[in-house]
Amino acid sequence: MNSVDNASQILRARRKELVGDLSEIERTLDAPPSKDWEDRSFERQEEVDLEALGSYGLAEVQQINEARSRLDDGSLGVCV
Repeated sequence: MNSVDNASQILRARRKELVGDLSEIERTLDAPPSKDWEDRSFERQEEVDLEALGSYGLAEVQQINEARSRLDDGSLGVCV
């Protein structure tokens, strides 16, 4: 396996992991809120944290997509 194939495989695996994580975050955020006010306060803080993780995850998925595109067209590592 050459280095381009290896890099592509690593990126593909990381993207798959991120998509799974993002799906879990979405399911958690879509869950109905607790009826208990104290639990709701905790859940709200957790939602803020999950939203931030989701944003970082989406940004990483975009970077992976761009890197794989450059791998595919042979421009990865070419300075512009």
